[in-house]
Amino acid sequence: MRRDVLLILGGSLKQQLRDPLTLLAMLVIPVLLNPLALWVTGKLQTRQAEALRGATLTVEAPAELQAWVRPRDRLELVQQGWGDEEHPEVQAQIRLLAEGGAEVRHRSTDKRSVRAGKRASRVLRRMRQDEMDGRFEEAGLGLEYGKVCSLEKLDLATDEEREGGLLGRLLPLVLIFVVLNGATLSALDALTGERERGTLETLLAARVERGAVLLGKFLLVLGISLCSGLLAVLSLWAFLALGLYEAPTGGMQIPIGALPVLGMLLLPLCVLVAALMSVVAAYVPDYRSGQFASVGLMFLALAAAAVSAFPTISFSPALALLPISNVAMAMREALLGRFPVGLLCLAIVASAVHVALALGLGLRLMRREAVLLGAPGAVERRARGLFVPDALGIFLLALLLLWFLGQRVQSMHLLGGLVFTQVVLVAGLALGALWRLGLPLAETLQLRAPRGRDLGLALLAGLGAPAISALAAAAQQPLLPVSTRFMESLEGALTVDAPLWVLLAVFALAPAVCEELLFRGTLLGLLRRSLGPVGACLLVGAMFGAIHLHLVRLLPTATFGAVLAAAALRSRSLLVPVLMHLLHNGFLLLAQQRQWFPDGDPPLALLLGMAALSLGALWAMGRGGDRPPSAALSRAA
Repeated sequence: MRRDVLLILGGSLKQQLRDPLTLLAMLVIPVLLNPLALWVTGKLQTRQAEALRGATLTVEAPAELQAWVRPRDRLELVQQGWGDEEHPEVQAQIRLLAEGGAEVRHRSTDKRSVRAGKRASRVLRRMRQDEMDGRFEEAGLGLEYGKVCSLEKLDLATDEEREGGLLGRLLPLVLIFVVLNGATLSALDALTGERERGTLETLLAARVERGAVLLGKFLLVLGISLCSGLLAVLSLWAFLALGLYEAPTGGMQIPIGALPVLGMLLLPLCVLVAALMSVVAAYVPDYRSGQFASVGLMFLALAAAAVSAFPTISFSPALALLPISNVAMAMREALLGRFPVGLLCLAIVASAVHVALALGLGLRLMRREAVLLGAPGAVERRARGLFVPDALGIFLLALLLLWFLGQRVQSMHLLGGLVFTQVVLVAGLALGALWRLGLPLAETLQLRAPRGRDLGLALLAGLGAPAISALAAAAQQPLLPVSTRFMESLEGALTVDAPLWVLLAVFALAPAVCEELLFRGTLLGLLRRSLGPVGACLLVGAMFGAIHLHLVRLLPTATFGAVLAAAALRSRSLLVPVLMHLLHNGFLLLAQQRQWFPDGDPPLALLLGMAALSLGALWAMGRGGDRPPSAALSRAA
């Protein structure tokens, strides 16, 4: 068998090396991507800083503050225009408060607004210092306020730590992309492509053992992904060692001690990626479907690795247990010059466990006939009522639309962008997908009136659902520890000056209707027959957490999404999760607006009681009396 494995590996490798796309993924992209990304990042940061440094910014402020504006401030004061779409040049606002203080308003999502806020704060400090100096002089103290109340900020981080922080945020993401890219192309060509060409059947006809074929293909994918990862690390090291990139603080270098750590972490990462991509390539019906599935896998992997890009998230034992996230965080620590031996060993051991599980599952699945004969075609699969690939494709399309279009529209106008995202990108996609598949809307979406008993239970479950989200967020905190300052900035980005009914319509009603149409309607309707109730609830919940595009909200929203899916299945009506979603979002919005819990989260006893009330109401749904008929997809197919 060893001889057969080597022959298959050698033959497949020769075929791969003849393919220009494989050479591009294995050699060109790994060598050039890291240096190019670092160079482009440095150039963009330098240009933005230079452009802002010399630009004159406009701030809305009272006219009396003009006396403290100096030419070096490069600041123009106007008396109106902040928040007005007709005056986009006004980047910040100074408000003098009746109680004697002042506040500076800016948008943290706009670099010009942030810089304008800093310059406005400098003007206020100058005004305050002049006023206090006058008071000291009147009191005959002979002191200067600036010297008595001086404040000096000292950054204790070394240049190496600051440079390592930049590398730690950049390298893990780029490295995982490179490894996935190499594994994707090689796996799809070696498994999906050869199955379409009929060469896999030829190998078996030559009395080659199936295990040898599968092992040889897996080793090929592993070798190419590992080669891509090593080239990416070595090319970046050479790029920095030759002094081709100079950081603002001086020459940037990868610590020598980090190289062996990166190598040890790269091996289990490549094995895990190779196993996952081999399974995907073995089961997709054709090459095009494999490319589509690989994009979704890459998004999930990059989302898991994105924790390393947040300086506020620290490396913890719980985080060291998560696949891909532990590798990204361990790489960041090594590039920072920090080597927590215990956490690094835990991450390596956890990665080895992940690899063993992935290999065991992969080898078991790849021995099935679908590897050689291919998965059933779309027509045959849909005729059997199996819509899992369609549901995954719809979710991936929604993810891409929200990532590239939804966020852009919301950054232009938050309220209008949110309405557009919900109505067009979410609800429109849900209804359009069912129309494209030819499925009846009423049956698939479970558009039927719920029983009165279930409707009352939905009220209780919806009012207690925020406690479930809060408990899930508390459970996530050890995995993704986030600073209070970061959470305050996240909440501040969503603060909008609008009437309460507008906020309720945008943040509560629109998501309750539109998101339920997509997740507990279309996606759950497509999945519930193929996966069963538990699997469908968990997968729909995971999709619901991922679609919110923020790691901090991942587990709370995923847990809430699974609860909503269970409510839809038990009540057999989409209106039940719509009502629960509306009450959940409305309660959270009112709690924030009315400051119901000014000291932080509610007491633990209250959270546990509300969560128990919600879960108890969920358990009681659908019990007793006549239940509405099941919405089976077989009739539609």
